[in-house]
Amino acid sequence: MQRSIRLDLRRRIYANAERCGSLRGAALAMIDYVYSFSDPFAEEDAAYFEEKTEWVLAPDPWVALQFTHDRKYVVHVSVGVAGLACRRTDLPIKNGRFPNWTRFSLTSPQQLPAAMLYLEEAYAESENGYRKYHGRPKKSA
Repeated sequence: MQRSIRLDLRRRIYANAERCGSLRGAALAMIDYVYSFSDPFAEEDAAYFEEKTEWVLAPDPWVALQFTHDRKYVVHVSVGVAGLACRRTDLPIKNGRFPNWTRFSLTSPQQLPAAMLYLEEAYAESENGYRKYHGRPKKSA
């Protein structure tokens, strides 16, 4: 995908997250955290979020974000793992957007630490076609 299109999509997801009221900071932090796992400015295979019914990370689709800001502010996150080992009572999990995916929904900024733990685990453990072909990400020390 062309760099200009990736940058436009990046601008649009940030603008969408900006509309999340009290969850604005948490939504922006999660986007930045997901981008931190890769180099979003790399020329080839740079990570970007595609706008579908949810914002799906590409080319390695291990996470999808959805921002609700009509009646109440909620950030829905689906990750490509069947379950999460580090369950937190302050952020319950449920079935995700696909079989073998997990979903959690932030309704308060205080849930951000739990969300970050879930994202870190999902990044390391997710399985998908992209990773089967290109290999799993290297674990950080």
